[in-house]
Amino acid sequence: MKSEPELHEVLNRLLLHLAVPYSLAGQSIAISMSMGVTVYPQDNSEPDILMRHADEALYEAKRAGRNCFHRYRVAVS
Repeated sequence: MKSEPELHEVLNRLLLHLAVPYSLAGQSIAISMSMGVTVYPQDNSEPDILMRHADEALYEAKRAGRNCFHRYRVAVS
């Protein structure tokens, strides 16, 4: 992604596409998802740390009510 707004646009489109109900064996199936997002190399360059950041962001998304994404932000001290 070239910019933060572009990243948000792509993530929002993904959420919208997955929100469309599917028909499976005569049943209507609705999918929701929560996403934790971290960006290399802005947030870190170590894979283990990036995974931890994404996991932290995922829990923030779930706390916000699910079916959304949360972008990890490095704390500035």
